Amino acid sequence: MDTSTVATRTVLSTSQLASGYRARRRVERVVVPPVDLTVASGELVTLLGPNGAGKSTLLRTISGVQPAMSGGVTLLGDPLDGLGRAERARRLASVLTERVSVGQLAGYDLVALGRQPHTGWNGVLDERDHRVVADAIVAVGGAHLAERDIGELSDGERQRLMIARALAQEPAVLILDEPTAFLDVTSRIELGALLQRLAHERGLGVVCSTHDLDLALATADTVWLLDVDAHLSIGAPEDLALTGAIGTVFGTADLEFDAERGTFSRRPEIAGFAAVTGDGLPTRLCVRALTRIGYHTDELPDGVAPDVTVDVRETGRGAAEFVVATNGSDVVACPDLRTLCEQLRSRPTLDRLAGPG
Repeated sequence: MDTSTVATRTVLSTSQLASGYRARRRVERVVVPPVDLTVASGELVTLLGPNGAGKSTLLRTISGVQPAMSGGVTLLGDPLDGLGRAERARRLASVLTERVSVGQLAGYDLVALGRQPHTGWNGVLDERDHRVVADAIVAVGGAHLAERDIGELSDGERQRLMIARALAQEPAVLILDEPTAFLDVTSRIELGALLQRLAHERGLGVVCSTHDLDLALATADTVWLLDVDAHLSIGAPEDLALTGAIGTVFGTADLEFDAERGTFSRRPEIAGFAAVTGDGLPTRLCVRALTRIGYHTDELPDGVAPDVTVDVRETGRGAAEFVVATNGSDVVACPDLRTLCEQLRSRPTLDRLAGPG
């Protein structure tokens, strides 16, 4: 689809929406205080935050699964709580975290359940309904799953069909709560790309909560970031990296956020300072390996000489030799990065890094 033909419009908005729970005797617990949010067609919004911040509660409230504590949600210009069940399902579809038991169904039949808001509970599909179901299956790359029994599918395959079922509702808004929770690394990356494509190419407003931080920062157009006190920051991933909001929410004494790369990494104890010479991928991976085992490889502090120098020499076909020289003048040629790391880990702790005593 030509994305230039998809006109941008606000498909969902909230006005001072507060999310939480009403217990017995009218005791109220507000989890997420009043917020004003908007979702545009063609926009992938990722909701991030630590455990217990209120992500699922906010999404359930936005999608109408649980009532708002105050404020409201507008869906395609109409108050959500004023829409009938079928009309709401024609405008908004959701995919939950829980594994759904659907019995013995073929993949096609599972996706066809998404047509119920249009067909009624008799579930009789006409020619157009079948076209919509087939298109939804193709959109998620699930054509090879259409005749498979749901019980035989992997978590990633089943998740694709659950999203196809939601697409079969022909919604303007798609809400997903932790869709990568049960998936392996490859499936998570594929799902992230799929959600981005559905938003950008089909003009859907997609809102997705996740703990997969690196993937979210690489794919989202907008991030809603909840901190541990349920305060909300909104912006492009790069905006929230620049302000330090992401690092503040997720950083710890042992974890630091690299704003430029958009990734978190462990704060290793410094084993020494290293200088690396060479070009290409072997050199970049050498720097990564040295950083992983605790060597500082960036620009050295004033007056500090490197404890280790590594000369990376490419030997062809992706292979390289790593010639290591320590400040004690020992020179060792290592055939691979595993050997290099073992060689450096065997070195005694540097006296000047160990501190007094």
